[in-house]
Amino acid sequence: MTANLKMGFRLMRYAFGIKMNMVLVIVLAVCGLLFDFLTHGTVFIGMFLLSAFSMSPVQLLYSICISNAAGASPWRKRMQTAMPALLTFFINIIVFTVMIIIKMVEAWLFPEDFAAIWGCLVGVAMLQVLVGIYNGVGYKYFALSLVVMYVAIVVVNFGVGQIIREGWGMFASLSPAVSIVFIYGSLLVAAVLQYVVSLALYKRPLSKWAQGAAMRRYL
Repeated sequence: MTANLKMGFRLMRYAFGIKMNMVLVIVLAVCGLLFDFLTHGTVFIGMFLLSAFSMSPVQLLYSICISNAAGASPWRKRMQTAMPALLTFFINIIVFTVMIIIKMVEAWLFPEDFAAIWGCLVGVAMLQVLVGIYNGVGYKYFALSLVVMYVAIVVVNFGVGQIIREGWGMFASLSPAVSIVFIYGSLLVAAVLQYVVSLALYKRPLSKWAQGAAMRRYL
């Protein structure tokens, strides 16, 4: 496990478009933090944008997988299965720990929004389960997974999000301690599902639409 994690971080340095990918992720994170600040942490979109950090390793590793060197490498299978799942989980732990600290501060500053603040973070953690499945499927069946992911986000936004905003229901009533356990548990489930799905689809060819225009000519 540790070897896969270390090798994953090493390989990402050679990924196609890593600089642009990092710039985009940082911009999304800054926008997410700004949006979260302006809404007092009561709308989950801000935290969801910040969680984009965890999706970057998957994109970067799959951009390496299309090379001839990767195709002949003994690490090839792990580059499409174990490595992305482990990197996503590791980065998610860091990102969501930061989010939890932010939510503690927001709950202290805006006690009237206490339930909505914690409920939103729980909602974002739930979305990570769907993101994990998307990461496992998206680079094999891009169009189908994109549609499913979009529908899922809309459902969460108008379903669970509405419950959170109204301040009632299971998510809004969770204590911070229970919420934190639920959040980390969701991240673990997301990583396991990502690994299982990617392992099941490993032999399927990569979808050219999952890569940028500059990379499609190699597929």
